[in-house]
Amino acid sequence: MTRSWLWLALLGGCGRLGFDAVATDGGLAADALVIPTTPFDPPQLVPNLNGAASDDDPTLTADMLEIVFDSERFEPEGDLMVSTRPNVTSAWSPPVIISELSEVGIDEDGPCITPDGLTLTFSSTRGANNIYETTRASPTAPWGVPTRLDVSSDQSDEGPAIDATSGRVLVFDSDRGGDFDLYFTTRSSRTAPFEAPVPLTELNTGASESDAWISPDLRTIFFVRGLNSARELYFATR
Repeated sequence: MTRSWLWLALLGGCGRLGFDAVATDGGLAADALVIPTTPFDPPQLVPNLNGAASDDDPTLTADMLEIVFDSERFEPEGDLMVSTRPNVTSAWSPPVIISELSEVGIDEDGPCITPDGLTLTFSSTRGANNIYETTRASPTAPWGVPTRLDVSSDQSDEGPAIDATSGRVLVFDSDRGGDFDLYFTTRSSRTAPFEAPVPLTELNTGASESDAWISPDLRTIFFVRGLNSARELYFATR
């Protein structure tokens, strides 16, 4: 995890952004995509959340009252941390480690929380560097024991992004083919196993592609291309 700060007014993590009007059958309403035409305000450091070490990969629930991110403030491997607030105009509470998900000497990062706050996907080195998923009964309940997703390989699989509408589409990055590339897979329901992942060949290059975010209607994807200090943000539509 590279040195970073949590900023306000930046697109990050897997939160729901710019969408409304979800159809009753779980699909997205035809007019659900709302793209504001005004530019973002200058970004600001998020009060109360940043520590003296790297804080990275923010992901928020749909109501924006809970934020999960990874941090190196307690150990270099990184832990998952959480903060909450009673409403969107209140200050964030002091962040705390999610003790049931963070292990000493193990790197947990790249969290992605579903809009309802009941499912969390993240990367962990507790086996190989693989993708894990955990659930909880309610937003105030503790997280369950994480399970390794069946898309994981013997290589590094990171940066999971699950679609906010159905929870059935997963995009992640992996170096199973050499350089890090983006992979795509689906499942028949939230509890079913994922199909064998396939590379997003139209997006992958000889450089490194990673850290994707996919919109709820699956028509827009943001991701990072490049390595180390040469990393840049890209997006694509279909």
